[in-house]
Amino acid sequence: MVTAATTLHSTLGETDAARQLACRALFADPLPDAMLRAIRDAANGGFALGNERFPRRIAVMVGRRTWRGKSVRPKKRPTAADQLDLPL
Repeated sequence: MVTAATTLHSTLGETDAARQLACRALFADPLPDAMLRAIRDAANGGFALGNERFPRRIAVMVGRRTWRGKSVRPKKRPTAADQLDLPL
């Protein structure tokens, strides 16, 4: 298979061997567990991953929410009328 090197890829080194070493070095250190979990959650949930503004900017472009919603339903606040319906 023949592939063309991108401009960014070519800046990693002058030879294929140098580029391969530089590319491997980029992934030498493992990601912290919290970052890996955030990447997996975003990928599995179809959410954008970034700072607070980034998902909102992407949402405008794609026309849908791109951040995780709240997973719990807000509690209903009892009203005075509800208190009258309690069994004794």
